Amino acid sequence: MTNDIVKNTSNKSGSHYLEVILDELLKNILLYNLNSDQELEALIKDNMDRLLLVKDQNNFGKDEEFIDLALSHYRKIMSNKPQVDELTQQLLQLPTKQLNEELDYVYWDFSQNQAQI
Repeated sequence: MTNDIVKNTSNKSGSHYLEVILDELLKNILLYNLNSDQELEALIKDNMDRLLLVKDQNNFGKDEEFIDLALSHYRKIMSNKPQVDELTQQLLQLPTKQLNEELDYVYWDFSQNQAQI
């Protein structure tokens, strides 16, 4: 999406600055997906503020909708990340190996009992 925005706005005023901000924002969002760092959160919010400022100071025409869409995606990622992290931690804490071994034993025990009948 960011490549499309850059390509569509390349001949307009402010396009170079837009490209730099979008590149930095994308890089920071990708890093944030790996590591929920408060410094990254601050950088992302700063990037988003700068992107809004560039959009407001320039006329990108219909491409402004794509900028708004990109910002909407970034906001969604930022708001959902804590929930995703929490669910990931819950999944990682499930004692799957122990439960698997217990389940194997129950099946084995059941099959042994059935074989004796």
